[in-house]
Amino acid sequence: MKLPGKDDDAAWRADPDDDLPDSGVDWRRAAGSFVLVPVLGEAGMALDTMRRLHDSKLANTNAPHLSLIGSSGAGPILPSESPERIQNALAAVAARVAPFSVTAGLPMRFPGTDIISFELDPHGPLRALYEAVKASGLRFGPVRFPFSPHLTVNFYRTLDRAMERALLALRLEAPVVIDRLELSRTNDPQPPSTLFTLPLSGTTA
Repeated sequence: MKLPGKDDDAAWRADPDDDLPDSGVDWRRAAGSFVLVPVLGEAGMALDTMRRLHDSKLANTNAPHLSLIGSSGAGPILPSESPERIQNALAAVAARVAPFSVTAGLPMRFPGTDIISFELDPHGPLRALYEAVKASGLRFGPVRFPFSPHLTVNFYRTLDRAMERALLALRLEAPVVIDRLELSRTNDPQPPSTLFTLPLSGTTA
């Protein structure tokens, strides 16, 4: 299973040099809007602890989340889509879908990078939610990867063998609750802005 590259969780700061991982490769995201799912509760606290232990720069850059739209499967929502149109489209999706939980798989290293992430099942209710957003009538940019949901633990630190072994031995036991959608608009190198959050309030996952 392929994971997205470093365009998923990069730092978005005014100084471009602060955006680069230790490899020096520039992975900035295209301008547009990303649909995120904040990871809260027990799973969020556990993931945040892991990130602060293994990659404090990542932990200080953004809160634990998964990118539902923007980094894999469908690219960012195009900048030409107004916030009002996006909110209306996503609100219709959120009103039809009930909260649900998924289980994190084993961590894996994205080939050729130092990214370590927990895999999430790209099928089942998470896939259905992704497909509902994709079919909402909004327009999306291109993306190189198939839908590959994941939770990033390490992004910036260059790994030696001991660090890699420690990260790959991690386990996220708590269920990951999917109960809201968050819209994050990017225009690098400016910091992203969260435009709104919508609770899932339907009766069918």
